[in-house]
Amino acid sequence: MSPNTHPIKSYSAGSVIFKGGFFYHSDSSVLFSGSASIDKKGTSCSHSVGYLIAFGSSRIYDAKVAGAVDKIGMIEEDVLAFLGGYLYHRHCTIVVGE
Repeated sequence: MSPNTHPIKSYSAGSVIFKGGFFYHSDSSVLFSGSASIDKKGTSCSHSVGYLIAFGSSRIYDAKVAGAVDKIGMIEEDVLAFLGGYLYHRHCTIVVGE
């Protein structure tokens, strides 16, 4: 069995369905934690509606610019999904630092 490399561990390999999260699922995970102080916060999100329309950006760079963060202290990802992500899916990257 291969290791789970998905940034949101509970969101991969269908495990969400078995936890009762098929209709609604929300989770977050810290991807990186550094030594910079946490004074500023920036968020960037990408969205998908019905697997037909996608918009936005969840790039680390965009979150960094949105929060005017120069030195990254922590990177977090946040996921929200309805109907297993088929109806609506949001993936946000949150950058905090100084």
